[in-house]
Amino acid sequence: MVFGQLEQQLLLHGYQKGIAIERGTAVYRRQYNGDWYLVCVMRDSGNNLGGGTFSEIMEQEADLLYRQKQGGRIFPLGLVFSRDVPASRTDCSGHFACWYVDETRNRLVIYEDQPGDFLDLRYLIENILSQESGDSAPIQKPVRRYVRAIRFTPVNTAILLLNVICFIWLEWLGDTTDGWFMYEHGAMLIRQMKDVHEWYRLFTSTFLHFGISHLINNMVVLLYLGDNLERVLGWWKYLLLYFVSAVGSSAISCLWYRMNGNVQVVSAGASGAIFGVVGGLLYIVIRNHGRLEDIGGIQLILLIVFTLYHGITSLAGGVNNSAHIGGLLVGFFMALLLYRKKTVRDETVG
Repeated sequence: MVFGQLEQQLLLHGYQKGIAIERGTAVYRRQYNGDWYLVCVMRDSGNNLGGGTFSEIMEQEADLLYRQKQGGRIFPLGLVFSRDVPASRTDCSGHFACWYVDETRNRLVIYEDQPGDFLDLRYLIENILSQESGDSAPIQKPVRRYVRAIRFTPVNTAILLLNVICFIWLEWLGDTTDGWFMYEHGAMLIRQMKDVHEWYRLFTSTFLHFGISHLINNMVVLLYLGDNLERVLGWWKYLLLYFVSAVGSSAISCLWYRMNGNVQVVSAGASGAIFGVVGGLLYIVIRNHGRLEDIGGIQLILLIVFTLYHGITSLAGGVNNSAHIGGLLVGFFMALLLYRKKTVRDETVG
């Protein structure tokens, strides 16, 4: 009874029925944020159910998705209906993520080493089991709370530390809020870029910051977003995108100030390169249907709009909007060149 109700609920909640290998075994798939969630429902009739069966089913489903040119990663889960859960667990142990429905006690069994939820599937199953047991009150659907987990990827962490070290060193030598002092240590003075050909400042200026608040504002954004982009692109592509965005945004900024006659401006900061990271993420999020891991397209667009609006309306001035816009465009273009969306063949299944 529960077995049949589960199929109805899965179909109602956006799952599609995939390959049915044999009687009592079926796979259901659902696409979410560009990835595929596969649920292999099996009934253990005491015939030595093993992880090889599950892996075989998942491989066939992956091949089908590949032939249909569907992208994204695959997240598999086995759901075993059994009258002897400990024995079924022994058969499946170590092969794959798996939940069990104890048909003798009418309950869902999830062991500690298994995922606690799977696109609200736990809620669906427990509601079905509750109704089967005669409980009238439905189980409340859990509220999802997404907490941003910062992971320290090597290149992004090294860039962040280099910015902090440069700031501490300059603070020890002098005053980072003094424009001339900053120029003497690598910041851009627009007039000198053409007259003296100090083109190296297009790069060195991106590691310098005018005061602690300037540094903190930039590093918080880099810490929050950079690790996502590095994981998706890989370390060397991320490094290339960051440095090209840094130099490109500085060059666009320099050109903008010269065109407007502001040749006495001293410019520094990592914000152009960081906007390159934002631009790269924006392109990849668009390619992945509006979300990448825990970052959504709306979040990025709001960040861009509010930052540019703050720069335009800032009474104090000193915000380099040309570097922000330049970095955004360069980063977007670099991601277009460097990013290749993975297919199911690129992921490990089972």
